[in-house]
Amino acid sequence: MTNPMVSIVMPVYNRSDLIKASLESILHQTYPHWELWIVDDGSTDDTVEALHRLTRDPRVHVICAPHTGVAGARNTGLAQCTGTYLAFLDSDDLWPVDKLNTQVKFMMEEHALISVGYFIDRSDEHDPHPQLRTCPKTITLRGLLIDNCILFQTLMAHQSLKEELVFPSIRHEDYAVALNLVMKAIPIHVIPQVLAYRKRHAASLTANKWQSATWRYRIYRDIVKLSSVKATLYLFAYAWVSLTRPRGSA
Repeated sequence: MTNPMVSIVMPVYNRSDLIKASLESILHQTYPHWELWIVDDGSTDDTVEALHRLTRDPRVHVICAPHTGVAGARNTGLAQCTGTYLAFLDSDDLWPVDKLNTQVKFMMEEHALISVGYFIDRSDEHDPHPQLRTCPKTITLRGLLIDNCILFQTLMAHQSLKEELVFPSIRHEDYAVALNLVMKAIPIHVIPQVLAYRKRHAASLTANKWQSATWRYRIYRDIVKLSSVKATLYLFAYAWVSLTRPRGSA
């Protein structure tokens, strides 16, 4: 297959002020063979109106669904995907223009089922301290428990793994899926290039740290089935890695 179709899933909730940039980063892709499933998760602002205003591209499909959370919205979009490859982008994040082209070429040449790439954390495009996040060449369960280097906005998977990508109705649902993939020994190939720009929100870095740690602990216990002692040790290891990670390295 020379030009395989890529199905993209984008959940959105009250993002009328941010959706334009994310949508344009898809519309401007150098690889044209894609379809986009945007799932509005019961927005209460003018997000849906903004979406219809911003594009009439026939490759873009908008689904309006009741509010169930990001996992439910992603799964609704995933159910519609028929492309050879599956990709994900959140409504406040961006792709470089050659993201799909780079990844499709890699997937075909390497006969890969899943690939991920590097990404950059930043508050906006003028952030003086962006943070480059990389992945080791080989992703292991132990490494992923200590430092989650997989950003789903960089992930591309073959359609045959669609059922493996269904998101559980928990917080950090994408992390849980990544861990499940590794535990099932599905090889995750790493492309050493920046494939996404993640928007860094102040609230998520400060007020929600304790809550995030609680969610992560539950994943250690419920998904990975670690003992309470091991789960606690991995949580401390994760916190240490996060605190000591160099800033402004992009």
